[in-house]
Amino acid sequence: MLHRPRMTIGEVARQTGVKPGTLRAWEASGLLVSERTPSGQRRYGPEHLERIRKIEHLRTIRGYNVNAIRTVLDDPQDTTAAAAAAAPERPSAGPDLATRVRALRRERQLTVRELSRRAGVAASFISMIERKRASPSTTTLSALARSLGLTLGELFGSTSGDPGPLVRVGAGRIINDLAPAIEIEQIHIGHGLMDSEVWSLAPGAQSQGAYSHSGEELIRVLEGTFEIALDGGPPAQLHPGDTIQFSSERVHQWRNPGSELTRVLWVNVEPGRLLPGKWAVEPPYDQLVRACRPPDAVLESRAPEPMPLRLTLPTGTRVYRYLDTHSAGDPTRIFLDSPGPLPDGTVRAKRDAFRRNYDRLRSRLLQEPRGQAATFGLFPVSSDIADFGAIFVSSDAYLDMCGHSTIGYARALDAWGLLGSRESFTLETPAGVVKVQVARNDGDLTTTVFNVPCHVEALDHPVVLADGRTFTVDIAYGGCRYALVDAADLGEPLAADRTGALKALGQAIKTAINASGRPPVGGVLFHAPTEDARATRQIALLKSNTLARSPCGTAMSARMAQLHARGLLALGETYIAENMLGVRFCGEIVDTGTTADGLRTIRPAITGEAYISGVGTLVLEPDDPLPDGFLCS
Repeated sequence: MLHRPRMTIGEVARQTGVKPGTLRAWEASGLLVSERTPSGQRRYGPEHLERIRKIEHLRTIRGYNVNAIRTVLDDPQDTTAAAAAAAPERPSAGPDLATRVRALRRERQLTVRELSRRAGVAASFISMIERKRASPSTTTLSALARSLGLTLGELFGSTSGDPGPLVRVGAGRIINDLAPAIEIEQIHIGHGLMDSEVWSLAPGAQSQGAYSHSGEELIRVLEGTFEIALDGGPPAQLHPGDTIQFSSERVHQWRNPGSELTRVLWVNVEPGRLLPGKWAVEPPYDQLVRACRPPDAVLESRAPEPMPLRLTLPTGTRVYRYLDTHSAGDPTRIFLDSPGPLPDGTVRAKRDAFRRNYDRLRSRLLQEPRGQAATFGLFPVSSDIADFGAIFVSSDAYLDMCGHSTIGYARALDAWGLLGSRESFTLETPAGVVKVQVARNDGDLTTTVFNVPCHVEALDHPVVLADGRTFTVDIAYGGCRYALVDAADLGEPLAADRTGALKALGQAIKTAINASGRPPVGGVLFHAPTEDARATRQIALLKSNTLARSPCGTAMSARMAQLHARGLLALGETYIAENMLGVRFCGEIVDTGTTADGLRTIRPAITGEAYISGVGTLVLEPDDPLPDGFLCS
């Protein structure tokens, strides 16, 4: 009798190109039955190789799901009927997912080919998904969801109704046949910031590729072994009770490397749902492609297109949504998407963590080619002690406080409806908590910022420039530290056509002061009376060596502390500051005090107006040679 050689699972994997984990998953699904040695080791013969190659062909070439493959293997004569027969009992991509993908695509007026280009998934495979002839991997579904402007959970569909805070065992909705040997129990989907699910993974089940998306996620292993790799790094194995939390923007892939079933609690957080109108507007990508139709002048010269022309971006493109405001000409770009996980605690701690972990966003989104030196950013964050929190970021620095951006953020919050009918709110900044009041008048919004306590640090500090000029400045803190310079002392007019000379002079003053051994100043404020003597013209040179367009709320606060220290501005008196464009902020000292080390302080209130100047999406294509920005002096 001829003895047929038996092979190990590793030898079969090498011959067929199918990974051992996948072979184990097929066994768990009943597609394959190996022989076992007395010690329990798997063994395979030529008949197994033939079946494995057929399964792999049906899975990768024909795109069949587990049920369809099983039916085809049982009845090789009718593969079409077999695939269709498998679908009604257990839909290949979850409850009505095929119908849902088709409906979502048509709702967005996309052809299969357009969705294919957007998601980087073969058009033929999308077609098979929609016809319930294919079982897509998690990686494929994540790409489709992202391209449709949805989370993976939302692609499956929200859990029906709000299940409330308590969900009993077995009450979740089951998604099965997502890919071989993966089952998902949806607990809460689409009813808050968090989507929560329990994933059951048979041995060898895997993501079948690496992927990323917006938001944050947490995974806790309930049973079995779970392996995950982030950003192409070495995989980490998690066991029951282990938890991993990470930004979903990090590229991740996972699998069950063990020989037993793995169950994990999987929680995804979508910060974009915090935004007003999230549930009523198109996904960000759709907003982008609809807003970026070809120019009218081009369309008018062409024959009508059979399908609407659309903007197409390559797979892996990142988009960043924002709302722009300006306060007396000073821009604030408010970013709408969370940068990623930030620690609990103060906004200062969150700002420091942002600087450590996400500093690339500062240069990427605020510097050229998506911004320029004067572009100023605000990243909203949560606060434990105030209504809202904010991180202030310039193109090359981080600020503790910013008056014009606070006024701009108040305008945005009111426009979003987040303030309701309230006339005040609190904002936690890295410098501390400030109170903000708003006054509405026929659609206009006037904002008053009650700044942090401000004080003078030095009066008549001597400055010697490299060119030999000598003079004195006062140094004061108004949320940031400024050198206050009387422009008359230098004979320099504060005019728009002198900005180049003022920048050079301000930088020379900063350099001289910061070389003197005292705490460094971040900015220089030039001041002089206006022509009508009813206000003070101010031009502030900031950390980034750019000139503030507005009168600058923090520089104005420092100036008011200086005037109070010199007996020139009393409690309750008004100070009016004008920028180089003739737009004014109004200031008032509303309180005074003393620090623990004896410094006299004031609490200034700064009043101004801001206007929404733009809503948009910044784009980073995957092959952009300048992904992290640059500055040209």
